[in-house]
Amino acid sequence: MTNPPYHSWVNYLTVKPFSILIALLFISSCATYKEQSNIHSDSTVENTNDITHTFYIAGGLGNASSVPNNALLQRFKEELDLATENSTLVFTGDNISPETNNWLIDSLFIQQQLDLSSNFKGETIFLPGNNEWKSYKLNKIEKVENYLKDIERQNTAVLPNNGCPIEHKVINDDLDLILVDSKWFVSNWSRVEDINKKCSDIITRRRFMEELEGYIGDGQGKNIVIAMHHPVFTNGTYAGKTTVKDHATPLPLVGTIKNAVMDLGAFDPEHVNSRRYNYLRIAVSALAQANDRITLISGHEESLQLLEGGGIHQIVSGSLGEKSAAKLTAGRITAIGGSIDYHGEYVYGERGFARLDYFKDGSSKVTFVSENDLSSSKTFNVLSKKEPEKEFDQFTANGKEIEETNILDDPKDYNKSGFYKFLWGERYRNYYGQPVEAPIVQLDTLYGGLSVVKEGGGHQSFSLRLEDANGKQYAMRSLKKSALKFLKFKLPGISYNTQDYQDTWAEKAISDFFTTAHPYMQLVINPLAKSVGINHSDTDLFYVPKQDSLKQFNENYGDELYYIERRPSEEQAHYKGYRRTIHENSGEVVDYESTTDMLEKIKSDESYGVDEKSFIRARIFDMLIGDWDRHQDQWRWIEYESPDGEKEFMPVPRDRDNAFPRFDGKVIPFVQWFVPGTRNWETYDEDVDNVKWLNLSGNRLDRTLATSYGPEAWVEEARAIQDGMTAEVIEKAFKRLPMAVQDETSEYIKQSLKQRLETLPKTAEAYANYLNKIVAVLGTEKDDIFTMTRMKNGETKVVVKRILSDEKNELVYSRTFNDSLTKEVWIYGLGDDDVFVVEGEENPKTKLRIIGGYGDDTYTIGNKKKVKLYDWEHEKIDIQDQKPKTLLTDNYKTNTFHFRYFEPNTNVLVPTLGFRTDDGFFLGASNTYTQKGIDGNSFRQQHSISANYYFNFKAAELSYSGIYGSVFPGWNFETSAYFANDRYVKNFFGFGNETVNNEDALDRDYYRGRIRMFKASAGLAYYSLRIRGLFESFKVDDNPNRLFNSNNLNNEIFETQNYGGLELTGEYDRDDAGDFPSKAIYFGFSAGYKMNIANNDNKFGYASLKVGFDHKLEHKGNLVFSTTAEYKGLFDYNDVYFYHTPSIGGGNGLRGFRDERFTGKSYFYQSSDLKLKLKRYITAVSPVTIGMYGGFDYGRVWMPNESSNVWHTSQGGGFWISSLKALTFNIGYFNSKESNLIQVGFGISI
Repeated sequence: MTNPPYHSWVNYLTVKPFSILIALLFISSCATYKEQSNIHSDSTVENTNDITHTFYIAGGLGNASSVPNNALLQRFKEELDLATENSTLVFTGDNISPETNNWLIDSLFIQQQLDLSSNFKGETIFLPGNNEWKSYKLNKIEKVENYLKDIERQNTAVLPNNGCPIEHKVINDDLDLILVDSKWFVSNWSRVEDINKKCSDIITRRRFMEELEGYIGDGQGKNIVIAMHHPVFTNGTYAGKTTVKDHATPLPLVGTIKNAVMDLGAFDPEHVNSRRYNYLRIAVSALAQANDRITLISGHEESLQLLEGGGIHQIVSGSLGEKSAAKLTAGRITAIGGSIDYHGEYVYGERGFARLDYFKDGSSKVTFVSENDLSSSKTFNVLSKKEPEKEFDQFTANGKEIEETNILDDPKDYNKSGFYKFLWGERYRNYYGQPVEAPIVQLDTLYGGLSVVKEGGGHQSFSLRLEDANGKQYAMRSLKKSALKFLKFKLPGISYNTQDYQDTWAEKAISDFFTTAHPYMQLVINPLAKSVGINHSDTDLFYVPKQDSLKQFNENYGDELYYIERRPSEEQAHYKGYRRTIHENSGEVVDYESTTDMLEKIKSDESYGVDEKSFIRARIFDMLIGDWDRHQDQWRWIEYESPDGEKEFMPVPRDRDNAFPRFDGKVIPFVQWFVPGTRNWETYDEDVDNVKWLNLSGNRLDRTLATSYGPEAWVEEARAIQDGMTAEVIEKAFKRLPMAVQDETSEYIKQSLKQRLETLPKTAEAYANYLNKIVAVLGTEKDDIFTMTRMKNGETKVVVKRILSDEKNELVYSRTFNDSLTKEVWIYGLGDDDVFVVEGEENPKTKLRIIGGYGDDTYTIGNKKKVKLYDWEHEKIDIQDQKPKTLLTDNYKTNTFHFRYFEPNTNVLVPTLGFRTDDGFFLGASNTYTQKGIDGNSFRQQHSISANYYFNFKAAELSYSGIYGSVFPGWNFETSAYFANDRYVKNFFGFGNETVNNEDALDRDYYRGRIRMFKASAGLAYYSLRIRGLFESFKVDDNPNRLFNSNNLNNEIFETQNYGGLELTGEYDRDDAGDFPSKAIYFGFSAGYKMNIANNDNKFGYASLKVGFDHKLEHKGNLVFSTTAEYKGLFDYNDVYFYHTPSIGGGNGLRGFRDERFTGKSYFYQSSDLKLKLKRYITAVSPVTIGMYGGFDYGRVWMPNESSNVWHTSQGGGFWISSLKALTFNIGYFNSKESNLIQVGFGISI
């Protein structure tokens, strides 16, 4: 029989039912243009006098393919004409046409919208959408913005503007508006010319989320509207909802398959499940859980929709120009840690607009007006009225001045077994249950009287912001921390189902982790800092009872211990603790800034700088007290202006929760082997174990700010600390501790502090040496000239000056580097037109990496040795004199500076222990070294080596992989090698579709081939597309007691056979959840050719194609159909040995048969499962979901000249358990006519 790629039976058994099944799945989810609703509609909005603000919401006019309906636009204009000043008109994007380079049409659309609002008394906002970004060039994205500026129309603007992602507006005392350019978020920044060029303060998505979180926090107790083009919830076209007509276009079934592939694959970046869009949906919906009165208004979809989920309300109104279908159904957003379900309340695939009214009682209603019925409208309740603040009985002070209490409500909460303590340590656990005495305080009398402003926004502590009559602010922080707040910060999905994690192992483990910090040691730090001239607060311990001053916050605050301290703010400018580094006789304090704002100012204006020596002293102090958690939010910055106009930022360290830590568990060092992020967990004792890892959190900021000085300055500042911090100062500081905790532990910490102080210069020098191996030098966002002079004795001098036309160029930076200390200097030009000059004929070993940044930069390279240039490919640059190595790329990360991009090199060692049915027990280890860099990749190089020993065979295997990032823009160079010493690698039962398995008589090992193997490859990779050259070597063990001997097989396979070849592979994998996807798709292919180096007859080509998908069978996604089909075959072959031939069975296709049960020259199989989610349980470990599945497989192989019509089948089922939406364990039982097999699997999807 011939070897067809697709046998007729395959077509009958798979293609036809497979296609019909796809059709049934996707047609069942069809959308319509009909009006659909499942909630009651009011006919009108009554009591319009109670309306405090109105939003008019419309979008998509630019999508109109013909002249829009004048009646609809006239109806909209009538509404706008009648609106009051307390109104906002939001055009939700796609306000211009999708046609590129046609400003004539675009300007007509804009003018048409301006005409609509010509008599509108409120503010008109044009929100950017897809069409505004159609050019993917900032100068064209701003076209509408510039047009509106030119016509000088009052109260009319594009917001956010300048290509920035977010804008915040206070509408009134009860309502805030947050405007988001969602297209900024979902775009591939490497394909947008000049992205973030004018918005250098928010240049990462993480920074955007921090800003959004802050604005939501600022709106505590208020209604908040978030306006963004892309909806978080939708049941329209971009959520895969299509019509029957769509399924029939271009042909029935073909249209269904096309729609299915596009929906499951989410290839369109505008699809809700595309990677960046889904990331946006998760970010916004998770952050929105902090306020239960958030309404989202969006366009994008050309329909009218009202949806709700997790307390968030979503209004979609983007159909002013065109209409598209929608479906009244439910959906789900899944993230690691949890999921949020949403449902449609009203959908209408019709042109129209919406009005959102807010009322005095805090409630809101939305009204939809559609083209189909202009005389009437549909009104729905959105937010219910605000509940009155909870009232508490009047509190009466008990007359006591001192309260003796402990931190925990029940000290038994932290009782741990001896084995737990052995693993994780004693920590400072007992001090959280130790009663201490603290003064009782009434806030209305403390510091002249304090009142509560709002709740704090930390990710661990319970805190309140307090303020006195003069505006001076204070922070009140509970000593009790919240593990749930921390979990929500680290795993956003937990925000959706926070209550499910209460009293779980996850919460308890984090709560216990907090006990690595001594709860009272913060009290000793301020006098220590004062003694060495470091800015500090005035932290004091109080017992704060529930009281009238706490008002509604009495529900969650009061009757426990709190720290109260000054907040760095302008009103505290005269507090001496915040003026330790300031000359009292000159200049003034202008303001206090966050780290982000400080960095933005020093980049944008050369008159700003940082007091580096004060910062260095503060960082050495951090090491002295063992404070390992010094990220950027742990600092505030005093903006000090001298009489000559120069402005300098002075550091103010804050949040000393993690000083003097204790990580004494025996398991901690093992955890640190394979989790580098934990290597700053270092127990406080007389010496610093590793300066690199202790400073892991602070290192990024150090590399940004402490760049002007070498180790000498660090040693000098360390000695200054030694001089100021006397034994008397230390003794006095420790007397501030409550008497109950002045014990052997505090004495040990005190003595360790004194010993660290003695060796502090050595510690400071060691860290400075590490820090100065690679130094980053920053210019400004203005025109700068960088001069790099190669000098004798291995020195390189770097000078940065401003380019000024009317005055002497101002010095920004100057330093001389020596190659014995500094291996690389990274020069960042940042924005504007910069000049880079490399001069000098000497050849120091220090490498210069020059990153030009935005602007038309000029490079004059007089010495190109050890120089590499990086710049934007789309910009104009001028390289003069010599041309060094140059990487011109539009990769965003390569060309952009952000302090978070600085990552340490890591080495991760992971032990392995396992068991395989065919292999027995094995023991080994893997080691991965990762070298970070600036090439736009997540690493510059990564090398992994692993080794395993198999006890059954007394054999070993070794493997290696190496990746070199961005050898060409977007392309990595990859290498690999593998060696196995005579261990089992493959089953073989003979060639053919009907081979016999006599393992019951011959023993299971009879069909196991033991092979000595060596493989190596090298090639290029672009994402998951790889092309590589191959070398392989095989030698099969000749065993007379098995099938593998010269009587049964070709003698040549028992000799070493070497092969060379070439291979191309690629895959695409997309799902909407890591543990139990309700929508997923997979494509994978491979093609290659291999040739025996010594035997020209032993050569062959091969190709494979694998396709699979998952799709929900009901709208909640609890019942899912999953299927995978694969074809693999050989071509242009003559003599092929068994270890190169395609085979199916076990883990590949037929789950009820042994691995590689059938071997041929080609195979086909299809495996399908019906998966049912049974129940979600809250366990002591974490929430888990349990489900079951049933599966059916069929497949076969083909061999030339074999006459077989047999299709092998297997069937079975099993159960699965998942947690955190990322971890999955499954166990299944499958049987066939030959075998009954149990399968066990564990998966992690992050």
